[in-house]
Amino acid sequence: MRKFRQKEAYYIEKVGKNFKDIDIDLIIENRVHLNQLIEHIKIVDMSDEEKEKYTQIFINNNVHKKYIKRLSSLSKIRRKEAAVILGYIKTYDVLRELEIALIREKKEDVKFYILWAIVKHKNKNSIPVILRSVKNSTPFYFNKVSSLMVDYGKDLYYYLSYKMDTDEEYLQKLIINFASYFPKESFRFFLIEKATKSSSKEIKELAVNALSENYPEVLDDEFFLKNDDEEIRKKAIEAIAYKNNFSTIIKVSEFLADEKVYQTAISTISSILRSRPGLIEKVLELFKKEKNSEKKKAYARILSLRIEYFMYKLMSRDKEYAKEIIKEIMFSHKTSEIIDFVNKNKIEEIEIEMISVLNSVKSDDYVKRELSYYLNGDLLEKLSLEREEPESLPHFVTNEKGKIKFQWFFLLITFLIPIAIFYFTKYDFIQNNEQTEILKEFVVDFNIYLGFYVISLNLIYLIILVFSYLEKYRQETLWNLKNMEMLTKEGILPSISVIAPAYNEEKNIVESVNSLLSLDYPEYELIVVNDGSKDSTLEKLKSYFYLEKIDYVVNEKLMTRPIRGIYFNKNIPNLIVIDKENGGKADSLNVGINVASKEYICGIDADSILESDSLYKLVSVTIDEPNGISAVGGNIIPVNGNKTDRGFFEEVKIPKNPLALFQTIEYIRAFLAGRLGWSSINSLLIISGAFGLFNREDTIQAGGYMTESERYGKNTLGEDMELVVRVLSGIKERKSKRKISFVYNANAWTEVPEKFWSLFVQRDRWQKGLIDILHFHRRKIFNKNYGTMGLIGLPYHFIFEALGPIFEFSGIVVFLIGLYLGIVSFEIFIFLFIAVVMLGTVVSISSFIIAEDEVNYFSFKETIVLLIFSILENFGYRQFQNFVRLFSYFNSMRSRQSWGKSKRKGFNK
Repeated sequence: MRKFRQKEAYYIEKVGKNFKDIDIDLIIENRVHLNQLIEHIKIVDMSDEEKEKYTQIFINNNVHKKYIKRLSSLSKIRRKEAAVILGYIKTYDVLRELEIALIREKKEDVKFYILWAIVKHKNKNSIPVILRSVKNSTPFYFNKVSSLMVDYGKDLYYYLSYKMDTDEEYLQKLIINFASYFPKESFRFFLIEKATKSSSKEIKELAVNALSENYPEVLDDEFFLKNDDEEIRKKAIEAIAYKNNFSTIIKVSEFLADEKVYQTAISTISSILRSRPGLIEKVLELFKKEKNSEKKKAYARILSLRIEYFMYKLMSRDKEYAKEIIKEIMFSHKTSEIIDFVNKNKIEEIEIEMISVLNSVKSDDYVKRELSYYLNGDLLEKLSLEREEPESLPHFVTNEKGKIKFQWFFLLITFLIPIAIFYFTKYDFIQNNEQTEILKEFVVDFNIYLGFYVISLNLIYLIILVFSYLEKYRQETLWNLKNMEMLTKEGILPSISVIAPAYNEEKNIVESVNSLLSLDYPEYELIVVNDGSKDSTLEKLKSYFYLEKIDYVVNEKLMTRPIRGIYFNKNIPNLIVIDKENGGKADSLNVGINVASKEYICGIDADSILESDSLYKLVSVTIDEPNGISAVGGNIIPVNGNKTDRGFFEEVKIPKNPLALFQTIEYIRAFLAGRLGWSSINSLLIISGAFGLFNREDTIQAGGYMTESERYGKNTLGEDMELVVRVLSGIKERKSKRKISFVYNANAWTEVPEKFWSLFVQRDRWQKGLIDILHFHRRKIFNKNYGTMGLIGLPYHFIFEALGPIFEFSGIVVFLIGLYLGIVSFEIFIFLFIAVVMLGTVVSISSFIIAEDEVNYFSFKETIVLLIFSILENFGYRQFQNFVRLFSYFNSMRSRQSWGKSKRKGFNK
């Protein structure tokens, strides 16, 4: 296989360098993949006439007939491959066969590839066939059709013009979507008619949405602004902001007391004030005159976004009004920005006035608590308040008594199982021998039990490895079918909000953000959440990216610690930086989810570096899952040893540090031999926080990341795994067919610990998180209602990951006792060596082979070093890991647990 690929690469290279001189028949004879050849035809700079010439060579060789036949293959992948290739063989016969296949095809992900091929032919006569294929389709296929049909331009416009009187809802939706791309007067009347007269709620909302994009003035009407449909009211309120004047503010202010749309009204007024700050004085007058308490609170929230303005008003003749506003804001529990400003204030006159304000509002229990938590010490003294520690900071997790009992119970079971097995299998021996002989026999048998346990574990690894290889081959094949023309087409891939929590990341933050801003993806925003860093993380971001604080209304669907400020640079429109009070990583991610505006949220560590095409690879799997993907994880590779410059790789090397080398092997095994295989049976329970993608609505529906601020009222150390389990549980409970997946070649590089203590702290935290999650979701273990997650995934993590270290460590102790007593035979020693060392090495090497099968991350010399370390890890490193996990098991029974933090040394430069 390797030799064939090298040979294939040789021919492809020749095609790329000198396409016109290459013998096409020779290429076909040497079995070069046709789809790769066609990819080169697209890449090489040739005219349409030249491309047609070489396409004709394929036809003359009857290659197209082979792929037409494959359109009926039982394999979905073969049908997709055939469709992609036939898209570049532009003849009437091929187009006809594609159209027949489109109508016949039942699988919507395959239909998309056939649709793509048909659109490539650009024949207007295919329009009726494509529209026919949309009938009774799911949103997955409908949205793809809507995006691709735009390529027909005027031809589609003329066709749809004759269909405007249709009663077919799918055609009405297509016309509405097309109207968003081609604003024509005839479409305007069609949209107004559907928005006002359609009996379908969905059609109405789609028409209103299209009107808001192209004809916002239409929505400035009582019918829309006071419509019974909440979504229509919201869209109308947003749309009329285009006028950008005070009369619009007056009109929108009517909705500030409407609990269903007041958030939209606040956001709309705030956006007007951002573009016309001079109107703030008039809004202030409205605030003064307002009698309705709900509206007054809403005005206070709007004005709180411009708190600096009112702070400086304390030095003017309007200071009494300013103080009233500040009090109202604080009584509305919007305190974080005010406290932050007061802490940084150096002007004595403002401090005096603010002491007066704070003295009058500290009677409110919430305000008093916030002041005692976060106000500077000298100001606290002036208010006669004492410092208190925040109660809900997630640096500590309080163990429930039930969890401790849960752990003690299964600890006892783990010790009793081998004793019970020995008792029932050696009952006669026990009855007829002395205690010394019984103890020796138990030591010998326990080593055998240990051997079979380790064999079972490694056999599970090997089985998962087989699934991993098959899934890797499937993903690799599907990725090769996709090209940048397909992936960059608007509407084909979902939009993404990349969320990067940062806490004391001053060493790497600029490089990481630069790397994330250079991601190659059509529609994404980057949200960096500074989680109350004590170092200069925020200052470095503000100075390097020239950020300014902006007014921004956050729709708080998830409860979080307060936001202190949001920063923006209009020249970098896809970068948002949030400064918030410290609340931990999970809380920071929830803040990012609240601010996010895209379909998917991608949580990554701020000290991670993504490869330029990582997002494409991660998200491209959504094309092949018509039932939808709720979450998908990427591959994590240690960055130690690599040289980077401003978030880009200058040189890729294996780590020089031995501990980092062991972790490199471990990461390859865990991700490629583990998570890839688990995802293939829809039992993936862990998506690394360093690089994971979640559907935003599914995440909000699940309650976001677990924190004390949210619905479950508790924190966890394993927020990544816990969210995946909760999202997957929701899928099973709703009997949905959505999936959780893992993509092997979507790479994120992150720094791993190079000192034993840092590694100890990290793994201690991971293991405590695992135990906490297993206890929280204990009723799902061996529960058939949760499918493979309940019957396979959770039981595996419970038996082998949580309880396994106890049994393995006990086995080591018993083995050493046996050696001391001289009762461990050579046969048992060999048996354990094969079970522990050889099978473990086979798993590691197999994982490495899969990882390096297509992409050579490391040189031949480095590969040999890694293979040697995959053997050496069985002598010390694995035992160290077991000790840490065993320690964590017992330590997690304590009443309070610290998060811990691995120290970073920064990227090599």
